[in-house]
Amino acid sequence: MKNTASTALGVLFLGSLLGAQTYQVHPGVQATLEGNGSILYPVCFRAAKYKQLHYLQVDDLRPTNDVRIRGIAFRPDGSRIRPWASFQAELELRLCTARRRSSMVNRWFDANQTKDLTTVIARKAVKFPAFNGVKRFPAPFLFDLPFDGGKSFLLRKGKEVCWDIRLFRSTLSPTAGEIYLDGVYRGTGLFRRTLFEGTIHPKWKARVSLQLNEHFYQGRNWLWAYIDAFLPKGTAFLFFGTRTLPKGIPFGSWGGVFHLDPAALAGVLGPFRDPRGLGSFLFSFPIPSSPNPPMLGLSFYTQAVVLGSLPGEACSTNLLECCFVPSWRSALPRTGHVVLGGLDALVSPTGEAHPDQGVVVRYRF
Repeated sequence: MKNTASTALGVLFLGSLLGAQTYQVHPGVQATLEGNGSILYPVCFRAAKYKQLHYLQVDDLRPTNDVRIRGIAFRPDGSRIRPWASFQAELELRLCTARRRSSMVNRWFDANQTKDLTTVIARKAVKFPAFNGVKRFPAPFLFDLPFDGGKSFLLRKGKEVCWDIRLFRSTLSPTAGEIYLDGVYRGTGLFRRTLFEGTIHPKWKARVSLQLNEHFYQGRNWLWAYIDAFLPKGTAFLFFGTRTLPKGIPFGSWGGVFHLDPAALAGVLGPFRDPRGLGSFLFSFPIPSSPNPPMLGLSFYTQAVVLGSLPGEACSTNLLECCFVPSWRSALPRTGHVVLGGLDALVSPTGEAHPDQGVVVRYRF
């Protein structure tokens, strides 16, 4: 797998040297996988919250040949994606060779930069198009920043790149809220998002919900499922599948809808009962774990069904789309950032450093 990745990387950089327009996603493992985190900055702050921002990121790109970078782009976080109207962000973008690796990113902005610091987008308003909110996993790179005409940055072989954005103001509507970008951080993660909401319990007037999380415990990876069903004498079942039914299959007298395709079920766990009689269910089960987890990148859907003690009593929880996302390891290229928001963002030389954390970036060569 490492040889394949190295070959693909070499082809990308060779293409850039020959003048072809090529792309590379950093970290490379995120090219087809959602990141395990989300970050608000650097271009999508709600205007009423932060009007000024200084964001710097170091990416351990380390090309196998000298390359010319001609643009960067970001994508929204898949778990929080939603529609938004077109907006403008007044910003400035600079690139340079990084003075230090991402794991050693310094809170002093200029301590991460070198003398080849180049302004590739002079201060101007950049327009980002509207988005209809169609969910994809991962999302496309919708926030594209091509460099000013004729501008590029030469990154030497084996070097890390450092870029920083100064955001002066944004027209993003305060009523629309922020737009989270896809990000990564040091640690494992189970990406999940809700596709369909659960039943509203007729007595408690509360939504029946499923939460699914991954934890490393006693040397093993475990999935922990928590179902809040408000059925003290209920019985819970947790279903897994690889396909969904958008319209679903109605069942029970409480408006339950089963959204997994019965023909593509991968398994079911249960029955589970709440010994405390509170109507909430908490259970865990181990999943395969190794230095290269076999479930890494695996996507699946899960939904819980809870049956009451009387005929017709049944609740369905929200349907979750899940994926095991990569964790940081020493063999993977990393990223790290420094951020400073508020009125001092344009004058203060220091920020808040976050080694091994940053946004997913697509570089254009």
